[in-house]
Amino acid sequence: MEPAPLTAANERQRLALLRDLALIDRPSDRVFQDLTVLCAQLFDVPFAMVCFLDDQQVHCRATVGCGPMAMPRSESFCQYLQDRNLPLQVEDARNDERFARLPMVKGGSRHPFLRRRATAHGRRPDAGQPDPIRHRSTRRAVA
Repeated sequence: MEPAPLTAANERQRLALLRDLALIDRPSDRVFQDLTVLCAQLFDVPFAMVCFLDDQQVHCRATVGCGPMAMPRSESFCQYLQDRNLPLQVEDARNDERFARLPMVKGGSRHPFLRRRATAHGRRPDAGQPDPIRHRSTRRAVA
């Protein structure tokens, strides 16, 4: 099943905000890296990333557990979250028809074998969200 096209009313504003803040073309930022490390530790996950989604691709500005990466928007989980102002929880991405075909789920030399994912918008759905990622389909409670 192909993802629904983005129809969010705020998509133009979100893209303008990314351009205005120069979040995509800026060099790596220590603050983003520190937040990514903290996210991985807090959620006890082997992978975490800070990514920004433009109209064509996902730009990962900071990563833990994998190298720097960018990917086409069509190969990301981000497109599903951005179009809906709802949390996204995937117990096992291999068994979810929306995500089973994605390179991050299938794995390989450049991609983790992503299994479980939980993501939610922050206070501003147009500004992004944290991305803790687990490669096993197990749960961990966060106190």
